[in-house]
Amino acid sequence: MSGDLQDIEIIATPAVLSENITTILSRYPRLRSLIIQPDLRYPPSMLHDVARQFAGHPTLRILECASDLIVPGALNGCPRLEVVRLPFTPVRQLNDDEWGDGGNNLGDDGNEGRTREGSLDDAAEPLQAMLAGGSRARRNLGLIMRCKPDLRCIDMDEPTFWRRDSERDVGVSRLENLRIGAISSWALTNMLSWLSKPSNRDLQNLRILHMDVDYLQFPMEGIGIIASACSNIEFLKLKYAMLPPGAIHAFARHMTRLKRFALTKCDLWYSTHDWIAVIRYLTRTMSRLLSLHINSCNLRKLDAAVNVYDASDETPVSGHPLESVKVYDTGEARPTTGGLQYLVSTYQQLHTLRLDVPADCLTVPSFDMWSSSASRLRKLRKLELRCAKYDNKDNEPQAANQSPTLPTLSSLSLCSPPVLPTAWITGSSSNLTSLILNFLPFILPADAVFPLPHLRSLEIRALSVLSHQICLSSLRAFTADSPLLRHLDMEALYRDTAPMPASDLVRLIKACPGIQTFRTCKFRLPPDALEQLIGSWPHLSSFHLAGQRAISTTVTDRWCETNLAPFMNSHRLLRVFSAGIAGLRVDGFTLRETTGEGDLEKGKFHASLNSQTLKRFSAKVKGEFWWVDQVVFLWSSNCYV
Repeated sequence: MSGDLQDIEIIATPAVLSENITTILSRYPRLRSLIIQPDLRYPPSMLHDVARQFAGHPTLRILECASDLIVPGALNGCPRLEVVRLPFTPVRQLNDDEWGDGGNNLGDDGNEGRTREGSLDDAAEPLQAMLAGGSRARRNLGLIMRCKPDLRCIDMDEPTFWRRDSERDVGVSRLENLRIGAISSWALTNMLSWLSKPSNRDLQNLRILHMDVDYLQFPMEGIGIIASACSNIEFLKLKYAMLPPGAIHAFARHMTRLKRFALTKCDLWYSTHDWIAVIRYLTRTMSRLLSLHINSCNLRKLDAAVNVYDASDETPVSGHPLESVKVYDTGEARPTTGGLQYLVSTYQQLHTLRLDVPADCLTVPSFDMWSSSASRLRKLRKLELRCAKYDNKDNEPQAANQSPTLPTLSSLSLCSPPVLPTAWITGSSSNLTSLILNFLPFILPADAVFPLPHLRSLEIRALSVLSHQICLSSLRAFTADSPLLRHLDMEALYRDTAPMPASDLVRLIKACPGIQTFRTCKFRLPPDALEQLIGSWPHLSSFHLAGQRAISTTVTDRWCETNLAPFMNSHRLLRVFSAGIAGLRVDGFTLRETTGEGDLEKGKFHASLNSQTLKRFSAKVKGEFWWVDQVVFLWSSNCYV
């Protein structure tokens, strides 16, 4: 029965506002999770008005809403609330916030000013402060924790932290997970000041801390303050942080209890442009670290005069439990072949390795390092390598014949490899379930076949004038003997579309009878493709043909009767159908030409009409086949989806 629902998502509409959201929720006595989403057809004030109505619910534990006007009702009327998520607030009109404009009530340092309710003194209750202080009060991290110390998770964008709260104890909190995004400089300063108090034990239960500091200069002392105040923290993620020169040393010194550490789009300093050296430096003291992810960070080299690191100590780290390493998009600091060899030979517990690597690590003779180290990578399950450009113009890249033994490898992703490490693929064929090949620079031989009996997901992408031939040759090689394949994604990233031979589609249907997700980009399927698929792939759930004229015939009433309808009726598990079409000539739905010589404004007008026609036709088809959740038809230059 509907009254037994525990997880509900509500769209803020005039109907909800008219009935009152609190009244609606009272019909669900077992409510556990509530998400309130804006309706893009209405101004942001609609979401704020609905949120303002919320007066709480006795069983609610998880609440998510972009409007902070929901906070007073949530904290005052939800006795079992454990998780609060407040994403970015939609832009509000001037009269949306009847409790005052937080921007006018606070100075740059986060102190409260005069409000419409008068001044706030230190004795004010947290909830009263929220009602009087406007938006910044309702997103005040200190006030929320004082008002609701039983919260286990707070996920908030644009948080505030008043200086007054930095001078008092918030109270012992049960908070275990804290994510704050786009924090201002004064809020960060006040929060660190609060955490630095010697008597502060408020966040001893915190295990996960994610801070998006919006490209602020993160103070050096902040690392030690967080480590001291949150002594049981296990996962730290910093994003958009401008870290000081000694930050890596501070992490290694203070964050020794971390199990997971992630840096995204941060500026760091070290004695060399070598991320592997940074990993070695950190793991010497972080003896519990299981996961280290570095994504899109900039590593700057310190001048000798201010260098605080001893890079001369290259003693290997033995017996370290590190399980997952990611180093992506790091510019000039891409790991070297020697650094990569150190990594794979030192950390024997690795089960996930995701790296930007030099191109020669997959060619002879450098590929031998994988063979010599493979005996130590007995737990590696996921390997992702993104290769640099192969610049050795004097020697053609050569693939190795020796197969490294990676007995547990189940997921392999290669981007821009100079050669295809066939020995790697065949050596892991008995376990490989996921294979991603991005931007292969070569066409595989016609007789190439890779038996992958357990492969379930295959993604192929190519970027060149030969992209279609590269994709098709890879498709033939990797699907010829992959009977368990479920998900196929093939993209030729070139401006023109090209035909997919009917023989390839027939071969794919026979070789991979269990396809559930099928997606192609910039390929034109045979005119009778849907007819061929009638009765095949019975578990198909997503059918996506991107690109101009992906269905290479004009859609007519006859085609809908003989191809589309039988295809849809034979795939009752289908949820998504999307395709670029060559044209539309169905009764009541006609497309107009938008190209060629003539009035530009007229062409734009026809393009707008065509867009509406395609939307109406898509809605008509969706209505005929009720089990399909999404139907999209696109035409001409709009066919790339």
